[in-house]
Amino acid sequence: MTYLHTLANICTSANSWLHDHRCNDYQWHCGGNGPLFSIARKTSNTAKSKNNDTLRYYLRSTTIYDENVNDEWYAIHRVAFQMVPKLQQRFETNDIRLAVECIDNNDGQIILIEGAHFLPPWVDELTHAKVCERGRGRCFIVDREVLLIPPPHEPNASSILDNKSAAAKGVTNTILQRMERVVPGDKVVVHRCAIVVPRSVGIVLRRHPHVLNSALSCYF
Repeated sequence: MTYLHTLANICTSANSWLHDHRCNDYQWHCGGNGPLFSIARKTSNTAKSKNNDTLRYYLRSTTIYDENVNDEWYAIHRVAFQMVPKLQQRFETNDIRLAVECIDNNDGQIILIEGAHFLPPWVDELTHAKVCERGRGRCFIVDREVLLIPPPHEPNASSILDNKSAAAKGVTNTILQRMERVVPGDKVVVHRCAIVVPRSVGIVLRRHPHVLNSALSCYF
């Protein structure tokens, strides 16, 4: 219960940080107000458990990005490179190390895809029946740095705590460059257009600008 209690505290702190540090300059295409965390559990079967199923609890957040892949990368930017370092400082006295894994339901490890030119050879040897499952549990973002867990180490976040991971400088630099393209204020992702709307609509959009993308989605 102590572990779940600590996890619940981290979850509450994460959602509070995301709420208190909302960025009105970024308009989500289909992501609503951005990430929101909850406690999830995953059944794992390991040799240590002697083939008995054990439950692993962790924090999970799902972001829908639809046609605009920038929503996906902005969510990663907000969580892994802004929020998590702050939470790490808050909970460091509890000997807690936070790791972020980024999975796309269709493509799998998007960090590995983005940094493909800088990956070690063993990554190409990973196989799985489902493409989206390849590399799962072997790529994490910790302290704003991409860490890879090579075989034969167990593919999970515990290997990071056991110092069995290796820093991937080239991949980290690539991801940081990708982040620069989605940070609010970047002219690449800003679209400006003059339109005429009823006064009542203008008042709603001024007070709640995040509804604009939902309204536009009705036309395509």
